[in-house]
Amino acid sequence: MERKIKKKKQGVGLAHLMRQLQYGKLQGHAKLPPVTMDGDENPVLKTLRENVIGSDLIVNGPYGPVKVIYCDFTASGRSMKFIEDYINEYVRPFYGNTHTTTSIVSRQTTKFRDEARQIIKNCVNATDDDVVIFCGAGCTGAIHKLIGGLDIQEEQKEKTV
Repeated sequence: MERKIKKKKQGVGLAHLMRQLQYGKLQGHAKLPPVTMDGDENPVLKTLRENVIGSDLIVNGPYGPVKVIYCDFTASGRSMKFIEDYINEYVRPFYGNTHTTTSIVSRQTTKFRDEARQIIKNCVNATDDDVVIFCGAGCTGAIHKLIGGLDIQEEQKEKTV
């Protein structure tokens, strides 16, 4: 069965805003340099390193101040400044309850969610037969959802309350 690749349409919304950010067309946002391996440091990696929130965090350890080195990227990574800035400017002002349609922000949030689902489907080459499920609890929540869907859960152990 051959899959047809849909041409991406130009428009407004989250995907359009992300493309504008990617190509440096939003005011106040610099375009990311292309990925190259020239010189001592890749400019994209440098930009990513400079935008990690908390990368310069110092805490008091048992022998004095120490720099935090985050190594647990299994389920969650560190927040990126340029992503958080984008969310604060273009998403949060329009954030509302997706379970209602009584306000413009609720309708916009529903559109953001639907568009995010479509972006994910496009990125993984999903077809109309595939489903993207938002489970709301990160990687761990997704794994639990998969285990539940496959019905391979461990037997519930009796708990004493």
